[in-house]
Amino acid sequence: MLGHLSRERVLPDAAPPTGSDLIERGRKRAASFDIPQSRFQRERDVKCEAAFKIAMAAAGRPMFHAQAGWRDPEVTAANMAEISARVREAGGHVDRYGICLDWSMGYPPDARGGRNQGTGLVLRSDDDFRLLAEATDAAAHFGDFVIGMPAAVENTVAALRAGSTSIGNLGQYFTFRLPDWDDDALIAAATVEAIAICAVQPVDIIVHSNLDDGFAARFSDLACTLGAALIERYIVEQLLGARIGHCYGHTFSGLKERQAFHLALSEASPGPGSMIYGNTTRFGDDDAANYAVLASYLGADMAALRWAPSGHAVTPIPVTEARRIPSVDEIVDAQVFAATLAERLADTLPPDPPEAVRSLGVEIALGGRAFFDNVMNGLGELGYVTDDPYELLLAIRRIGAPALERAFGPGRADERGYYGRAPLVESSVVGEISAQAEQIIAGLEPDVADGIKRRCPKVCIATTDVHEYGKRLVEQVLAKLGLETVDGGIGVDADDLLQTAADAGADAIAVSTYNGVAAAFVQQIAGEMATGPYRPQVFIGGRLNAVPDGTNTGMPVDVADEIGGTGAIPCARIEDMLAVLAQGSGDKK
Repeated sequence: MLGHLSRERVLPDAAPPTGSDLIERGRKRAASFDIPQSRFQRERDVKCEAAFKIAMAAAGRPMFHAQAGWRDPEVTAANMAEISARVREAGGHVDRYGICLDWSMGYPPDARGGRNQGTGLVLRSDDDFRLLAEATDAAAHFGDFVIGMPAAVENTVAALRAGSTSIGNLGQYFTFRLPDWDDDALIAAATVEAIAICAVQPVDIIVHSNLDDGFAARFSDLACTLGAALIERYIVEQLLGARIGHCYGHTFSGLKERQAFHLALSEASPGPGSMIYGNTTRFGDDDAANYAVLASYLGADMAALRWAPSGHAVTPIPVTEARRIPSVDEIVDAQVFAATLAERLADTLPPDPPEAVRSLGVEIALGGRAFFDNVMNGLGELGYVTDDPYELLLAIRRIGAPALERAFGPGRADERGYYGRAPLVESSVVGEISAQAEQIIAGLEPDVADGIKRRCPKVCIATTDVHEYGKRLVEQVLAKLGLETVDGGIGVDADDLLQTAADAGADAIAVSTYNGVAAAFVQQIAGEMATGPYRPQVFIGGRLNAVPDGTNTGMPVDVADEIGGTGAIPCARIEDMLAVLAQGSGDKK
C-alpha cells in the first residue's frame, strides 16, 4: 500500500554520505574558528540568546522581535540602530532582529554570480555579517537562507563568526527550492554538517525552524504540524546534539487554535523558542483593519506566553506588510504599539488558559505524538535508517507534506479531506482559503462568471517560491467555478512550468510570486515562449516589485508596467485575472 514511499524509490542515490561522516566533518570545521561575543552578549551581559530567553521567560518579561533587511548591509545596520533608538525613546525595546537575507544568499558563494536576486539583504563578506551583529544591543538572528540551503555551512560559519547564537531556518529545508537548483542531496548534507557545527559550540546555539516556512502551511491538520516539530526536535537534538527553537504564527489565524498550539508546542519542544510570528495571512489593504489583526494576535500571544513561558519573542508586524516592505517609521510604529499593548495588558491577562484552549492543546499534543510515532515506525518498516540524520532529512523532504499526512496522519481516512484524511484539528489555512474563495466568487460580476463558465479555460497554476498560499487560493477559486486546473509546481523554474503547461494543453498560466522575483520570471517565460508555437495567457500576482539597480535605499519599486511589457498580465487581485479569463485569448498551438 505504501510501496511508492519505500526507501528504494525515494532514496535511489548511489553511495550517499552517512550522518556520522557529516557530523565528523562539521566538528572538524567548527574547530577551525572561534566565535566572538556580539554587542548583544556584551551589553546584555549574557553568554548567548538562549540564556537571555530563559532568564526573561522566568522573569515574565515579554521579548520583542523585528525584521530588518534592506539590500545594502550598511543601510540595514543604520536602520536597525535607528529603530532600536526610537523604540527605546518611546519606552519599548527590540530584543532581537530577524536578518532578512535575500534568497540568493542560499546559493554557495561561488555560485551566486549572475543569479537573479529578490528584495532582501545581500552580504558579501564576513565583515557584513559582523556589521549587523554589532549594529544594536539586540540579538542578530540569521533566520532565513542559512541552515537548510546549499550554502548552509558557509553561511552558518559566517553567522557564528559574527557572534550570532540563533541561526535558521530548518523549516525552509523541507519546502524551499532555489531556482535552477535540483541537488537536494547536497542540501541535506550541508544542513547536517551545519547543525553539527552549531552543536559543538561553547555556548548554546538555537537552531531555528519556522514551522510556517516548512510543513505547517501545507498540512491540513495542526496535529501533523506539531508532529513535524517533534520530528525536527528528534533530528536536531537527539541525533545531532544541538538545540532547536521553533517559530510559528504566519498562518495561525484562529486565536483559540493559535494559543492551543502554543501550549502543545511548549510541552513538545520546550525550547526556548525563537519567536511567535505575526499572523500575516490575515493582513489586507485596510490599515485600520490590520491594526485589529495586530492587536488580536499580539494579545493572544502575550496571554499564551503567560500560561506557557517558552522564551519566544512576539513579533509586531507593520500594518503595511501585505502591500510592501515596511519603512523604518512603520516598523517603529508596530514596535511601539506592541510595547504599549503589553504594558496595558499586563494586569489583565488571565492567569490560566480557558478550558476550550487547554483541551484543544491536549488534542493537538496527542495527535502530534501519534503522527510522530506513525512516521517513525512507518519509515522504519519501509526500510529507512531512522537514526541517520542525513537519510531521515532527505527522505522527509522528498516524500513531502501531502504524502506524509495521507500515509501517517492521525485523522481517520476520509476521501473528502484535503489529503484523504479528516484532520483532528483543522489548520486555519484550510478554512481561511476556502472562505476567501467563496467571497471572491460571490463578488464576481455576472458577466465575468458567465464568460468564464462559457469559455471554460484550463489553467496551469504555480508559484515561483515556497509561499503557496496564493496558489492554493487560485486553485480553489477556479475549482469552485468548475474549471480544470493543472498543478504547475511550487518553486518552479520558468522553462519547467511552460513545459508542464504545454504538455497539459493549458490555455493559461497563473503564477503566484513573492518579493523581487516577478519581472525576471516573466521575462524568462517570454524568452521560452519566443522559441516555440505555444502562446498561453500568462498571469502573475503577488508581490510585483524589485529593487532597482543603483538604489541607495534598498527599497523595492512596483514593476507591473515592466511585467506588462513582456506580454504577461500583472494582477493585483484574483478578480483581475478572472475578468481577462472571461474574455479569452492565447494560442495553444
